Amino acid sequence: MVENSIHLSQQILYKRSHKTFAKGYHFPIHAHRLSELYLILEGSCQMDLANKTYQFQAGDCVILAPFVIHSLTIPKEDTCTVIQLHFDLYHFPHFLVGQDRQNPFEMIDLFKDTNSHLLFQPTEEEAAYLLQSSRLPLPPDLYESSLQQLEFTVFLTKILYRIKREPEGRPELGSRYVQNTLEYIHHHFSNPLLLATIAKELNITPHYLNKLFKAETGTTIKHYLTLYRLNRSVELMSRTKKSLTFIAQEVGFNDVQHYSKTFRKYFNTSPRQFRQLMTPDSH
Repeated sequence: MVENSIHLSQQILYKRSHKTFAKGYHFPIHAHRLSELYLILEGSCQMDLANKTYQFQAGDCVILAPFVIHSLTIPKEDTCTVIQLHFDLYHFPHFLVGQDRQNPFEMIDLFKDTNSHLLFQPTEEEAAYLLQSSRLPLPPDLYESSLQQLEFTVFLTKILYRIKREPEGRPELGSRYVQNTLEYIHHHFSNPLLLATIAKELNITPHYLNKLFKAETGTTIKHYLTLYRLNRSVELMSRTKKSLTFIAQEVGFNDVQHYSKTFRKYFNTSPRQFRQLMTPDSH
């Protein structure tokens, strides 16, 4: 197999729909393995995302991170028409930043600051694409399906590029040290990992590395590592029937008690309860 090959047969897009929710519609808290995209065409809706409440209006486009606990509520006085797409964010493993192939940027990193969602205003071209895409069935033909997957990859890449360029958007991940730290964590998260270990590997002092990391990402290395491990654990919950003890050890926690305590701190629920909240990827 050629290095850096793209598997066009891998499914990225799943359910796509153009629907109107009735007045007062409510879907209680749940979670999906897949990411969700909503473009609000008419009306408004309320979402509870990771213990925070957000109001979305016509023209808003919101992408929900995988596994985020959320609910959907439509006002009693009006309906809400949306375009809804489900897609597998983990089939976008690396985006190369510049020409440096040693410093990939992962799409999942876009959610580091909020751990729940991305909100943006789509351009006319982007909105037209989403509208057209929502009306197309998933084709059985391999080549036509691959073309649709590529078109969606281009769409998400444009969103990524625009968010990274916006002055009020997330900080640029330009520092080589920060990029190398992210890469090191993604490759070694299942092992015992300390700030001092990463700093030694990168030949920099722990204090200065953590200062650089926080300045460019808005969070500490310890916080990011913990969140990354938790996200990987919920991915394992959705894909396997392994015990929580096995999953905890697989993602780098010493014991299941520490894992459960940390999980509750970040997600306000236990791993067992979270697993029960997982639903098929549909409303």
